[in-house]
Amino acid sequence: MSVSMADAPAPAQAPAGSASLVQRLARSEPEALEELIALHQHRVRALAGRLLGWNDGVDDVVQDVFVRVVENVGRFRGQSRLDTWITRITINCCRSWHRRRRTGQFHLPRWWNQQAQVGIDTVQSDLAADESTRLVRQAVRELPRRYREVVVLRYLEEYSVTEIAELLKTRPNTVNVRLSRARQQLRQILGPQDYKC
Repeated sequence: MSVSMADAPAPAQAPAGSASLVQRLARSEPEALEELIALHQHRVRALAGRLLGWNDGVDDVVQDVFVRVVENVGRFRGQSRLDTWITRITINCCRSWHRRRRTGQFHLPRWWNQQAQVGIDTVQSDLAADESTRLVRQAVRELPRRYREVVVLRYLEEYSVTEIAELLKTRPNTVNVRLSRARQQLRQILGPQDYKC
């Protein structure tokens, strides 16, 4: 039996008007926040779900991502694409969630309002999956965080090794080593007949 790691549709490309959206967010326009959430919530939710191992922390991380985007929009200089910047924030929020979980330190985001919550899609991303997808998800969940990150970004988000290195602020060589070790671990967890990566 061969297993595909895809579990969500490909994300839509960010619109060309990202610079305008950033400027409107910097001016604290409420419509800009709604637009930001509408454009990026599905992708952020899917990535967070994958990086967290499809567990119950996804909603908290999604909220935290948009909080950080709004709080730090003044720092965004346009040196990368807006969706790349949001991906980096999502990765960092997932890392923070793992640290808080390990130490038991959970708290509400510093800033969050009703308007933003209404914009967050509450549809559960974990619908009933077939047995193959469940096995792959379980295997990816068992990977150490540094390996799970590169597997998710490479095979599920379809970033290049160079892009992953930029997102994780490391070298492409390090990404390749982590991918290789992740594939070895997946092969051990899934067995050769179920592993396809």
